[in-house]
Amino acid sequence: MSDLETRVTRIEGKIDNIHTHFATKSDVMALNANFEKALRLVIMWNVGTIIASTGIIATIVFTILRHGA
Repeated sequence: MSDLETRVTRIEGKIDNIHTHFATKSDVMALNANFEKALRLVIMWNVGTIIASTGIIATIVFTILRHGA
């Protein structure tokens, strides 16, 4: 084999190896679905925490104002 044929064979082997690591359309869609689910959970917890914190702070402020500081 000539040097060029050896190099081409080696490059083809590397390309075949790279193709095995490509993501398919279904892989990307599954990842996107998981990402959207995680994002919804984070937003839900943040909104819940903000509402609860606002309630606690409002209770503290109204209690202080009612009974005097």
